[in-house]
Amino acid sequence: MSPVLDPVDYYGLCQEGVMNLLRSLTYFQAKPTVQVSTNRNNINTGAEYWAVFLPNTFSSSKIDVHNKRYEWITVFDLYVRYKTAAESVGKFMEVRSSIINWLDVHPTLNGVLGVENVSLNTRSVLLQDTPGDNPNFMIQTLAVTIAQRIVRKF
Repeated sequence: MSPVLDPVDYYGLCQEGVMNLLRSLTYFQAKPTVQVSTNRNNINTGAEYWAVFLPNTFSSSKIDVHNKRYEWITVFDLYVRYKTAAESVGKFMEVRSSIINWLDVHPTLNGVLGVENVSLNTRSVLLQDTPGDNPNFMIQTLAVTIAQRIVRKF
């Protein structure tokens, strides 16, 4: 008898968990601080802070016959509306720091099935998109690594 395929999109659950967590960030104001999307075109709607998500890589390792450990990586471009270099870089540093801290205090993404830990990294430099364009943003690509343990019953 062959095993039944699991219909759950675990990567999707984890990415949605990160997106929901960022939506709940109200560090700067009563309403959500960061607008979250999977569509870059949405940044034209006027918000000061955007996180635009894209799927990325993953790895897995077998723990035993029923358990696997996954490391899902989802990336997002963090956008902060550009006004002046001094103001925009300061705002960028502040919102990025609040995201780091928010993920640190929610290591299971508020209880997403099997999530054990998350970490945030970047290897990209802070950039300004095309000066003179409207809107204009400071942008950095951030990567969230999500460690998840999945138990499969066959």
